[in-house]
Amino acid sequence: MSLEPQVPIDRWFRVWQRQRSPLLRLVCLPYAGGQAHVFSDWAAGLGPRFEVWALQLPGRGVRFKEQAIVELGALLDAIEPPIAALGDAPLALFGHSMGATIAFELARRLRRRGGAAPVHLFLSGACAPERLGLKEQLHQLPDAELVHELRRFGGTPEEVFARPELLDLVLPWLRTDLQMLETWSSPAAEPLAVPITVFGGNDDHRVPREELAHWRPHAAGPFSIQTFASDHFYLNAARGSLLASIARALERASRTPRMTG
Repeated sequence: MSLEPQVPIDRWFRVWQRQRSPLLRLVCLPYAGGQAHVFSDWAAGLGPRFEVWALQLPGRGVRFKEQAIVELGALLDAIEPPIAALGDAPLALFGHSMGATIAFELARRLRRRGGAAPVHLFLSGACAPERLGLKEQLHQLPDAELVHELRRFGGTPEEVFARPELLDLVLPWLRTDLQMLETWSSPAAEPLAVPITVFGGNDDHRVPREELAHWRPHAAGPFSIQTFASDHFYLNAARGSLLASIARALERASRTPRMTG
């Protein structure tokens, strides 16, 4: 497969703190229904030594006129070329919920391609891939039940629920993303020889701490779990603590020789 991006890189990513020779790039992959702008203040929180690149998926936000991708394998095929084209600066990946699955599968693809592995993989608020099929299939729920689950998750502004026109806009994006995630069958592969940190919320009923532990067999390198005192969207309530933890890991990664995955 050609690794030349078919869509310009600046359509795939929003970039904050752009530098001529960045020490490290953190690529952030959004949760189901999320957009790149949710990471807009991360660069300030991580400090001036790191660039933040946030993935903007087709079919929403500034790309709302484009056809949404509905199958995770096809999305990975589309994302891999722009990721490969980012340049030689060390790369770390952060993904929350659906984004964690995308980050994990991208790291596997980078290994298969034989390039430098991510210097760190941050997996947040997500089940390990073999556990996805064991959960309730949210994308199949009627609208009222799905809205109930969204409220339980937290993270969605109440304004969205109070304005039917906004809810009518958000729910189709969300269903597409949930279907893409919940129908994904991850191929078996050797564990990743990449430092992996798994994050979660102490009050996340969907992905409790014991669920996070199922990521451990996928790590052949350093592995840790850190939780914060909030729900599935702890990354909003505990953003300062989360970014401080990520910044420490990135500082360590920037001093460590790069490896393959």
